[in-house]
Amino acid sequence: MKTFYYVQLLIPVAAFIICFISQILFCRFAKKKLFKSIVIGAFLGLIVWLVLEISTLFLGITIRDFIFYTTLNAIIYLSLAYCYFHFLNLGETARRIRLVRELSESDAGLTLHELLERYSADDIVNKRVKRLLDKRQIAQRNGRYFINNKSMLIISKLIFLMSFIILGKKLNLNK
Repeated sequence: MKTFYYVQLLIPVAAFIICFISQILFCRFAKKKLFKSIVIGAFLGLIVWLVLEISTLFLGITIRDFIFYTTLNAIIYLSLAYCYFHFLNLGETARRIRLVRELSESDAGLTLHELLERYSADDIVNKRVKRLLDKRQIAQRNGRYFINNKSMLIISKLIFLMSFIILGKKLNLNK
């Protein structure tokens, strides 16, 4: 029975390692875009998690223990995948990080005027709206924007839920 508990400790870690490695492989060698490689990696990790959890049934455990540890490991794996997603996403989308990176790549430095040209609020919003329109996630009708595809809304609700679970507070979008 002791073996069961050690195996349970390793299941979310093994699933996350598969998530991590497959994301890197799909991004670098299969030339998938970052988001798609993250989704593929998380899905493969989820499959590994499920297979490993089901395999613990052969260790002679009670159904109660199986349900408890499967639920616990699902929370652990999903939390690890969630944190990994945000770690990768942080480097791609955070303006502060992009600004620091651009400053480090500029031998002569950048003036405030040059920075404001690159990071004007209008440009940022226009680029994001264009990206959402191009991906058909929003639609424009009569000069107004509407949600066109519920997938990003579902993802945003999941992010809010995970933030609440992990951080214990709601995200403040007004910052």
